[in-house]
Amino acid sequence: MHISKWGNSLAVRLPKKLCEDMNLQEGDQIQLIRTTKERVFEVIPNKSAEQIFEEIKQLRGALKANEHLTRDEANER
Repeated sequence: MHISKWGNSLAVRLPKKLCEDMNLQEGDQIQLIRTTKERVFEVIPNKSAEQIFEEIKQLRGALKANEHLTRDEANER
């Protein structure tokens, strides 16, 4: 990838194949996270509010009424 000047910032163009694989579209928000390896980044798409809400709805009913999780057990899931 090539780093370019864009106004006062720097920009990176994402390859079309990567965008297709990650289902990224113009206007989507992403995060770049530096990994433990030097000069290696991870691209993470931000989820929309609708996506987050759908994931929460899927958790409904995951536990029976008489089941309980500790905070540690819940965080492991």
